[in-house]
Amino acid sequence: MARRRAAEQTIWEPCSRLSNDSFYAFGNVVNFNGSSGAAPYGNLITDSSGNLYGTTFYGGDLALNSGYGYGTVFKVAAGTNDLSAIAKFNYPNGVAPLASLNDSGNLYGTTLGGGAHGDGTVLKVANDANHTLGTLATFDGANGSGARGTLVMDPDGNLYGTTSLGGASGDGTVFKVANDAGHTLSTLVRSSLNCSCIHSAAGSFGIRFL
Repeated sequence: MARRRAAEQTIWEPCSRLSNDSFYAFGNVVNFNGSSGAAPYGNLITDSSGNLYGTTFYGGDLALNSGYGYGTVFKVAAGTNDLSAIAKFNYPNGVAPLASLNDSGNLYGTTLGGGAHGDGTVLKVANDANHTLGTLATFDGANGSGARGTLVMDPDGNLYGTTSLGGASGDGTVFKVANDAGHTLSTLVRSSLNCSCIHSAAGSFGIRFL
């Protein structure tokens, strides 16, 4: 994948309707500068105050990864559009968060790589003053690798998601991170998956891209 300069990455919003209802003029909300992140991926989410949250593939601590950094979780403040990297990845806590975040009070997500085995992590950014970044679970290949899809949470606080690689045949998994003291990671399905997972009383479901 080509690495584009951080200055080329923006978040935009429709700012005015043109005479033809089919077209809008767009304006930049923020520009990333490397330390605040670079190459944003995944959808933006909002909290009850209107703040925006998302992830970037690169950026953050530019002393790492040959000056490119390992990615960030960022916040765009409502009203002021102030951009800040509220969490920065350093490889032990993950690399390259690709998936959209899940906002269930705290922020939950996954990283494509990094962690104890280099196969990615399940992360939590706490809803506290320091936006504390924690690793709930790590992938080791056998239980999955390369998580990409957005996590979902059931009423009991368990998290579900998918990996694009790893598992018994190397073709990906559907996994669960239990809402217990050890955040137990278990593999529910082994398949070839690159998707978001939906959990319901009937079971866990994902979309397979062929």
